[in-house]
Amino acid sequence: MEVMDYLLSLGHRRIGVIYGVGGHELAEDRLQPYRASLDAAGIPIDDDLIVECGPTIEDGYQASKSLLELASRPTAIIAVNDLLAIGALRAAADLGLQVPKDISFVSYDDIPMANYLVPRLTTVTKDALTSGRKAFEILLARIQTPDLPRQLILSPARLIIRESTGPAPF
Repeated sequence: MEVMDYLLSLGHRRIGVIYGVGGHELAEDRLQPYRASLDAAGIPIDDDLIVECGPTIEDGYQASKSLLELASRPTAIIAVNDLLAIGALRAAADLGLQVPKDISFVSYDDIPMANYLVPRLTTVTKDALTSGRKAFEILLARIQTPDLPRQLILSPARLIIRESTGPAPF
């Protein structure tokens, strides 16, 4: 929701999504807030702006290229992970688009490379190291006491605004 709020605040109304994940649950986790935010803003959902692809950088490249070649291309693209966004950045460059002047990109995961790309990638992080440690602690406790009740651990996400996003071109 924070990603969508941010992009909408920058004036973006044609926001594309590329997703290539192992399971549809993760995709739905990202698509549901996308759809809800557009609906709340009174912006019709354009299914042509939602592209499912594979999980590789090349898949991100091809999916983004298809969006960027639309007659009415998006002004921003959300990639469900940083690897897809790397391919998306390359597709924009190959088509002669400037990021973020012509197109903005946001993704998820904040892999170390995200801060070293040109431009630096706006992304969302969930502190995977702390989450992994907590999951390991819960696993050890469950091994020692198998009857422990299920636990739900919420890890807050944080939007890291960098150079790959800017105001929507008009």
